[in-house]
Amino acid sequence: MVTAKEIMRTPVHTISRNKTVTEAAKLMSARDIGCLVVNGDKNILLSSAELGIITERDIVKRIVARGASPEKTSVSEVMSKPIVYAGVDTPLTELIEIFNKHKIRRLPVVDKGKVIGMLTVRDVMNAMRYDHAKKSVKSRGYSRPDYGKRS
Repeated sequence: MVTAKEIMRTPVHTISRNKTVTEAAKLMSARDIGCLVVNGDKNILLSSAELGIITERDIVKRIVARGASPEKTSVSEVMSKPIVYAGVDTPLTELIEIFNKHKIRRLPVVDKGKVIGMLTVRDVMNAMRYDHAKKSVKSRGYSRPDYGKRS
C-alpha cells in the first residue's frame, strides 16, 4: 500500500508570516512551487499557533481578485489557517479523500508533530496511476525480465 511518506516532496519550503505577499509570490516563482508553509520562525511544528499555508490560489482570490496590494499585504493576512494535513502513514486512498473533502490541491505531511513534506494532487494522481499499473501487471502474471544477468 502506497503511503504519504513514499510520494511526498521534500524539503518543505517556508516563509515568515510577516513577509509580504509579493515576497511569497517571488519565492514560489523562483522555486517553481505552488505553496509555502507559513511559520513564525524556522520551526515547522504543527502545534504552532502561527502555522499556516499560502498558495497561488490564496494570492489570486484574496489579493488579485480584490485589487489589494501584494506589496502592502503580509502573508499572515492571506494564509489559510489552520492547515489540513496528512500523517506519513496515511494511505493513498485516504489522501484522495482528504483532497476531495477539503477541496484543496496541496497537503502538508506531518510526522511526530512536525511538517516534513508536501503533497500535491498531481503527486497523488501519479502514484495512483503507478500503483494501478503495478497491480495490473502483477495480476496478469507478467514479470520484468532481468536484462542485467548473463548465463
